[in-house]
Amino acid sequence: MSIKSTAKFRFLGGAVFVLSSQILLVEVASAQEAQQQAEEETIEEVVVTGIRSSLESSLDFKRNASSIVDHVSAEDIGSLPALDLGEALQVVPGVQLVADATQRTSEINLRGLSGGYILTTAKGFGIASPSLSQSERGAANPYGAFESSIFRGITVIKTPTSDLPTGAIAGIVDMKLPSALDMKSDRYEVNVGTRYEELSDGNDGEISFRGRKSLIEDKLAIAGTLAYSEQNFRRDSLNITRYEDAELGTRRTFVGANGETLDEYKQANGIPDAANVLIMSEVRQFSELAEGDRFSYSFNVGFEPTDELSFSLDFLGTEKDLDDATSDVFIFGLRENNSLSQYTPTPGVAPILAFTEEDGTDNYLITDYTFENPQYFPGARLTDRFEKSDGVFLSGDWAKENWTLSFGAATSAAEAETFHTQFDARYRPARRVGGGGLPTDFNGITGRAATGQGNLDDFLLTMDGTQNLSLEHDFLYNLRSRDDRPYEQLDRLMTQIGVNSRGLNPDGTNFNSSVLVTGQERFIERDYDQFNLDFEYHLEMPFLDSVKVGAYTSKEEYETKQFRPQAAYINLDGISNDLLIPAVHTQGNSFFDGNLPGHFGANEGWLAIDTQAAVAALTSGIEERYNAAYQALLNDPTVEEGNTAPDALTNAERAQAAEFYANPRFTADGFLTRLRDGDRTEFHTSEVEINAAYLMASFSGEIGSMAYRGNAGIRHAETTTSGQGLVLADRGNAARLWDNVYELSTPSHKYSNTLPSINFSLDLREDLVLRTAYYEGISRPNVAAFRPNGSVNAGERTINIRVADTELPAFEADSFDVSLNWYNRQGSVISLGFFQKDVRDQSDLEQICPADGGGFGFGTLSLVGSGASAVCLQDELHTITNPDGTTEDINREVTITQRVRLGDEQTVRGYEFAFQQNLDFLPGFWSNFGGIVNYSHVTNDGEPIDGVSEDQYNLVGYYETDRFNARLAYNYRSDYALATTGTFTGFADREAKDRKRLDFSTSYRVLDNLLVTFRAYNLTDDIFEEFQGHNEALGRRANYDGRTYSLAAKYTF
Repeated sequence: MSIKSTAKFRFLGGAVFVLSSQILLVEVASAQEAQQQAEEETIEEVVVTGIRSSLESSLDFKRNASSIVDHVSAEDIGSLPALDLGEALQVVPGVQLVADATQRTSEINLRGLSGGYILTTAKGFGIASPSLSQSERGAANPYGAFESSIFRGITVIKTPTSDLPTGAIAGIVDMKLPSALDMKSDRYEVNVGTRYEELSDGNDGEISFRGRKSLIEDKLAIAGTLAYSEQNFRRDSLNITRYEDAELGTRRTFVGANGETLDEYKQANGIPDAANVLIMSEVRQFSELAEGDRFSYSFNVGFEPTDELSFSLDFLGTEKDLDDATSDVFIFGLRENNSLSQYTPTPGVAPILAFTEEDGTDNYLITDYTFENPQYFPGARLTDRFEKSDGVFLSGDWAKENWTLSFGAATSAAEAETFHTQFDARYRPARRVGGGGLPTDFNGITGRAATGQGNLDDFLLTMDGTQNLSLEHDFLYNLRSRDDRPYEQLDRLMTQIGVNSRGLNPDGTNFNSSVLVTGQERFIERDYDQFNLDFEYHLEMPFLDSVKVGAYTSKEEYETKQFRPQAAYINLDGISNDLLIPAVHTQGNSFFDGNLPGHFGANEGWLAIDTQAAVAALTSGIEERYNAAYQALLNDPTVEEGNTAPDALTNAERAQAAEFYANPRFTADGFLTRLRDGDRTEFHTSEVEINAAYLMASFSGEIGSMAYRGNAGIRHAETTTSGQGLVLADRGNAARLWDNVYELSTPSHKYSNTLPSINFSLDLREDLVLRTAYYEGISRPNVAAFRPNGSVNAGERTINIRVADTELPAFEADSFDVSLNWYNRQGSVISLGFFQKDVRDQSDLEQICPADGGGFGFGTLSLVGSGASAVCLQDELHTITNPDGTTEDINREVTITQRVRLGDEQTVRGYEFAFQQNLDFLPGFWSNFGGIVNYSHVTNDGEPIDGVSEDQYNLVGYYETDRFNARLAYNYRSDYALATTGTFTGFADREAKDRKRLDFSTSYRVLDNLLVTFRAYNLTDDIFEEFQGHNEALGRRANYDGRTYSLAAKYTF
């Protein structure tokens, strides 16, 4: 937590303590006097528990709400077969769980829109989210950061009213906190359990405590929940990163089984001359094992000094620490430039027509081939992650005659850190003599690869010869021949992410290999403050019940820092075969637990990097080596005024360089951080300030025999976004990192929105309710997406530029809802709803290539080629050094990305159906059954929205008696589009296959105060699968989590 946040909590905590002390002194005295005069009476609380009662409670909440909502009760959160809040929410019509997210972040989509369009609140207050997301479409949902048991329910508000904060065009998810005064008796619960993860073959402990204590009867009470769980889980993944042309430049060579060329192969297989032929050119396998824990709490103090005046003070917090998360990884590829890797289609396996482009061009796929001398990159990733959020919320109500005054004040702070360190041993296909000469000393790896055509059972990757690979030879940095001065070596090494081999392998070969150290460390802090004041006047009029006005103000502040580990000054003598080990995560339960039989496994030679050994060996002495290089700079004898030697420094320039390199930063693992241009512009702050006011009227009455009720209002909000960060103003001497000039950029952007809303309910009959709503809403961009500085990363072969985002208006939507609800009996409902959202002001990223260079300091640019194959190149030649020490002049590839607004309006439409029925009207045994069926269908008239399925349904059946209950829950969602990401998952368009998951839970009340619960998750052993485009034959990715089981006992006293 930041110093400012800590001071803020201490101040608020001190104020609360002083206020509480004074209140207690007065109220204890008055309460004692009142109790002496009153006759004591015993109040027995009837606690309603069980599946049926929790569903009825949620249904009553929904029926009595002033707008269209869904609700998951506290009892349901505890009894559902759900690992976290996100999984609990997927029982709500229109909610879809984002199952492809890593490390169980538990994000959701709602009503056809991604999670960034959802506003998440706690008891109606905004909360600082520990999300690391920089997506423009709002911060990621924070549900995976919290233990779900600390909440007393979740409300999904699908049609917000004017008295609620703006920021949600999909809806508001409000996490309910305990209210001590609403609990009429003292009660305590202890829940102890264990969770078994089948894939990782490990048990995780879980424990929670919940209690309520009355301090002054009906006046002062406290309640709270503490929850802790171990978080250890594994995910196995297969990634076919690329399908590419069968021959791509000099990256690979096609050799037919009978020596034929590619053209001859096409002719023999009836492939038209104009058609393209593709192969699976890169495959990645990785197994992620995350270990850590999570602790969450919620605490409430309820104080009601008089019947007219009440206060509520809430504390909410969580800390999730995955401090031992690693991944075993390897990359297979036929993509090395100038490598002449060779492959041959397997005889008897014909190519398939994979897809046809819009222009009519056919694309065929070679699905099975043998190969020689591929790329083989075994490695590992350290991916530790830390999330923390704490908040304090104070609210009060004063009601006198027709007036109600309400206020709320909240402050919260969040921080998140991610430590990602990547280690790769990169064995390349061959070494080339003289850079552009003939290849020599091939790596000798041979094998066979088969795509499986979308069927995991038929996927195949075998390799032989990996056992001959070695790290037992000399490694050197990629220095140029002119890098002989101390400042040049510092400049060069402080951008290095790898070292290259020089020398022979044990078998006498001399092929090219390297060791890579890179990654990312990110730190974010968020502070969120909110205050609102509301006045409501209750009218005694035939149709108008009340008029409500209010004001709202909030400020969210955000700060981010980013560092990248690198290979500078590592211990080169520490590189040895001791760092190579068989893939450890797959040695217990096999990779994919046997569901991917053709994978390249640990027994076949899948190597990984021992991360602990690598950190210890490579960082040994790193600080001493850096200090020696720095002292060499200070003592450089060639530095003097007037020195005319090439690239010599003056004393003033040396002082400038010395100041730049004086205070190096080391990562958490002990590696030096890179100092490239883009890494120094990844530090920025931003804030969003909102001021709003609203007017809302509530009404009710009758039309004939039909009762109606509702509300109508208007809310005006003004939003100011600002920030500051360094921008590269002058590149100076591009070869000298310390010679660049940076300026502080402090942009700001302001906009306002006026948003009407109306909610109307009509009781057509006592058991038949028609609801309709219209509202105009906004979702503000993620505060982290306001980038005042952009970024520039200039590498040896590529230049990547991200243009600053400083004018990000809110996403706007006009929404209409209508639903019909038939409450056919107590605890039962049949409902059908329709909604439509017209979403405006969306944006997307596009790449540009300005001929004049765009003022980024790299000279003029040229766009070479057309269509999808077009490449933006720097006109000025840049000299690079090849691994063998030779140099060549190249035109670097330039990627400039900027955000642009899309002028088109996108309409999202959907239908929601829900059927909830208990069967207590049936005789005997059958009266204990009940069930839920809900279905949602979403369409839009534009491009598919990433992560959103058109169809989803839930089937839930339960059986319940006084002491025993059991529930089966089946969730289905249809296929959906996925966002294009990057090098790890590939750049082509992707789609996820439909998903089916069955969960089970049962509990038995052993004693009146002892309940034992068993849950089973993912009984269908579902595998998440992606494919390219719309063709399931082009499999792209598969994730496997396995089944999970839990057993818990709850004791109440």
